[in-house]
Amino acid sequence: MATMTLLGGCKRAVLSCLFWLTVAPGPLRGDFEVAYVTDHGLRTCFCERELPHCSSLHGVAECDCKDHPLSWLQRAEGKGLVQRRRLSVWYSSPPHVALYLNNAEVRHLSLVRCCPMAASTVSVGAGSGAGGAGGAAAKLTSPEHFVVQRLEQLTVWPPTCRPGASQEMYLGMEMGAAHNEEARIAVINTAALAGELRLKAYTVRTGLDANGLLPFPNLHTLPRELPDNSSIFVTFLY
Repeated sequence: MATMTLLGGCKRAVLSCLFWLTVAPGPLRGDFEVAYVTDHGLRTCFCERELPHCSSLHGVAECDCKDHPLSWLQRAEGKGLVQRRRLSVWYSSPPHVALYLNNAEVRHLSLVRCCPMAASTVSVGAGSGAGGAGGAAAKLTSPEHFVVQRLEQLTVWPPTCRPGASQEMYLGMEMGAAHNEEARIAVINTAALAGELRLKAYTVRTGLDANGLLPFPNLHTLPRELPDNSSIFVTFLY
């Protein structure tokens, strides 16, 4: 009888825990993730819903945000620390976007250029990291090109202060690349992010040489460690 009572108590305790795990509020981890990149730093947010482009992300109750100083971008350069299935990047600093996204792995990427007035509504960077932004900015240099690995779909938007339609691109499709199956790399010209964002693209199908490298010696930003695939689709965007 005591054993049955103990088992009954355990069952009630387990059901109670499951109930509270279901209804109790947990850490906000929304479906919309955005990175706001400015001259002064980086703010990354998980939000419950998609927000208007270049909105103020300071103190938004439905978003869980974190600030990163410029020194974080410097440490992240080329290390592929960003790995997301979907990501929106709002930016007013193309060079810092290149540092943030270089060697990132993103399947669906959205790029939104924020005009100066919109960018000024957001305070990015906090504490001592933001205080030294001026000195850090002088030391940060962005690559001429940056690489986004596994990129399948790219959506680019006109600057927020200029009307226009978005541009949607499916990388590698014209060469027969199948989604989620073929290795693909996007090589994006950093200077193109400062223009009207009407990007052009062409894709080549290639493979690794005997040293395990791609046949593009002048593109130093290409990742050194690549999957051992017989074919790799490389899309150049400019």
